[in-house]
Amino acid sequence: HYIHPFLEAIEQAMAEGLRADDLVSLTAFVPPPAAPLICEPWARRQAPISGYDGKWGLAYAMALMLVDGRVDVDSFTSHPRADVVAVAQRMTWAPMPDHGFPRRFAARIEGMGKKGPFKAALHQVLGAPDRPVNTAAIRAKFASNATRRFEAMRVAQLEEAILGLVSAPDIAALGRLLELIRLGRNNTIEGKAIKSPSVTKSIIKNGVTPANTSSKRKGTGEAERT
Repeated sequence: HYIHPFLEAIEQAMAEGLRADDLVSLTAFVPPPAAPLICEPWARRQAPISGYDGKWGLAYAMALMLVDGRVDVDSFTSHPRADVVAVAQRMTWAPMPDHGFPRRFAARIEGMGKKGPFKAALHQVLGAPDRPVNTAAIRAKFASNATRRFEAMRVAQLEEAILGLVSAPDIAALGRLLELIRLGRNNTIEGKAIKSPSVTKSIIKNGVTPANTSSKRKGTGEAERT
């Protein structure tokens, strides 16, 4: 959330026509309390040593937005890119006066492009209480992240279970779904395919899996034979 308002500021500048190839220089005005995490040392925040390290680099993240038009999980899964670093190295930072941190997460950028000067500013980051993210955007981000690991059917089931917690008497259904995923690695349990949403819903509701169903039947049979 320290970097997010600056990405929004970059988006504002891009909406006015700024592109990575046009950037001559950019100064980001940063609340001093946030600077140690996202600005220091600046050379490393321009050229991080790994994709993960890039998550903490204000300059690198802003450059990613300019080059790719987006910043998401995939932006940091590979080694830092030379084309992004080159753009980041045209950036610098300065302390922001009257920043209001941490009550608000503000951002301001000013710079020069080949077509002339530009600037953008935000009083508060999107996602703060006074700038809430709408439900559709939250669900879309959840689905985007979750589908990196699970099939679409599982993602839909997880979303339904999580949203249902508001009115659920407990978290048992969500717990059973998570256990089903843990055991089944998406849509199988002990090698048996579980592709039907209705079957999965029954398992979540009743806590019965193909494995323990068969064991119950076996136990019943043995008891009857005895």
